[in-house]
Amino acid sequence: MADIMMFVASVEWIVLGILTFWKLRGWNKKMDELYEDMKKQWEEQE
Repeated sequence: MADIMMFVASVEWIVLGILTFWKLRGWNKKMDELYEDMKKQWEEQE
């Protein structure tokens, strides 16, 4: 029984790591878009 619980806990940690990685990639894309928009605005002001 303890082996099953260890396996379930391991799978949960792996899933949590994958989800975190996926969320960080999404945030990175949003930050890149925001940076590009800000860069365009700065170029227009000059």
